[in-house]
Parts: sequence; structure tokens; C-alpha cells
Amino acid sequence: MKKEKPFSTNSFITLVFVMLVAFFGVFTPQVSAAEKTMVVSGHPEYPPFMWREGHVIEGVGPDIFQLLSQELGIQIETPYLGNWEEVQNKARLGEIDGLVALYYSEERAQYYQYSIPFAEDPVAIFVLSGHEFPFVNWETLIGKKGVSTLGDIYGEEFDTFAEEKLTIKRLKTVEECFQKLIDKKAEYFVFALYPGLYAASLYNVSDQILPLSPYVSVVQWHIAISLKSPFVSLMPQIDAILEKLIEDQTIENLVSLHSQKWGKDWQL
Repeated sequence: MKKEKPFSTNSFITLVFVMLVAFFGVFTPQVSAAEKTMVVSGHPEYPPFMWREGHVIEGVGPDIFQLLSQELGIQIETPYLGNWEEVQNKARLGEIDGLVALYYSEERAQYYQYSIPFAEDPVAIFVLSGHEFPFVNWETLIGKKGVSTLGDIYGEEFDTFAEEKLTIKRLKTVEECFQKLIDKKAEYFVFALYPGLYAASLYNVSDQILPLSPYVSVVQWHIAISLKSPFVSLMPQIDAILEKLIEDQTIENLVSLHSQKWGKDWQL
């Protein structure tokens, strides 16, 4: 599928950087000169916040890091490093410095320093068209075969419920999950709403896959820095910059810009 790129976010990021310098001045990072390049990565299939574009991760999360890099005087790299579970393992081990966007959980907090939340993300149940079922609450899913992607969580309360009472098989990619629905080997797919809608369009299954209402949960996005990274000391500065980016609607505008890339007007 050819990906249209009708505009660039570079000029927008430059404008925001000028505004941030005027507001904050320039922070001096508490890291050595040898540690001026921060390597962060993300989920390869989670637009508009992060997705794979060739050998790099792009989206709202990487753009926020570019603003942070200009403000903090450090270099940022956002390479594609594999599926979501593999990327998280690298960050936990300190092989990379962090993740451009991550949901919170107590288990994950053992490995990362979290920023303040910067956006919300609804989670949905996707099903095969013509095989919908009334989705009243989580109990509706008991006894049904579900799928989801490796390494993803959807709110601690739902995750606990799912582990105790639901049958959900974890697969490597969104495409595999869709195929399980199409082959009728699964009855539902738990995934974030907007990335799921984008992926259905990307894989040409929008006419076969649809989300149910209501949402499973609504979770919040955070920046996550590995506790093994020297850049973890910068979290107070990162939080201060994020507060400004939220207040002046920069992040909201980035979400809108990246959503338009895929012909979607996603209001979070």
C-alpha cells in the first residue's frame, strides 16, 4: 500500500522549538558529553503515535522527542528495532534509552521512569463483519477465543481480568490477528482503536473488520526512559517541557497532523 505524505511536520516542529526556547531558555542536561545521543524506539504498528517507516520509527512520539532534543541539547535516534515485545526488552535491559510512548503498569514501572501522561488512547474489540456480538462489558468476552499482539497491555484492571478469565492468544503482528478473525479461528481482537482502524485500511480489510462499542478501556500515553539509561535524570525537565506542549496544544496538533497523513481525523 502506497503511503501518501501530503505534508511535512519539520516546519511545525521548528516553530514549536523557537517558542519553547523563549519560554524555558535552554536546559543543561545532567549527562556527560559522551552521552549526548539518546536512542529510543517504539511500536511499529501504532499510528498516529508511532509506526515503522523503513528503518526508523515515526509519529507523534518521535516528533515529541525531536522537540525534547532541541530543547535539551542532545541528539535523538528513533530506529526500528523489531516487534513491540523485542523493543521493550531492549529498553528494559538498557540496550536503548527508552520508548517514545508507553502505557503505564506497575510491572513496567520496575524498568522505566515514566513522564506525565501526554495523550489518551481508547482500546476496542475488533471482530469480523457479520460476526458481531453484543458487547456489554468485559464478561461478554468470557468463553470466546480472542487474539492480541505480543507485548501490549490495555489498562491494569482489564489486563488482570483478561489473565484470570479470558482466552487471548498473543501473536506477533496486527496482520496475523486480522487473519485469525478472517479465518474464523478467533472471535475478537483486542487492540487500540485508531491503530486498528489504520491497520485495517493498510491491509485492505476495512470492509471485513470493525470495532465494537463501547471501548474496552481508555489508557494514557507516557514517555518512558529506561532506569538503566543515564538520561533518566532528565525526567523533571522532560515533564516540564511536556506540560508546556500540552498546554499550548502542540501535542494535540501533532496528533491531528499525523492522523491526516492516513486520511483520518482522529479526535483524542
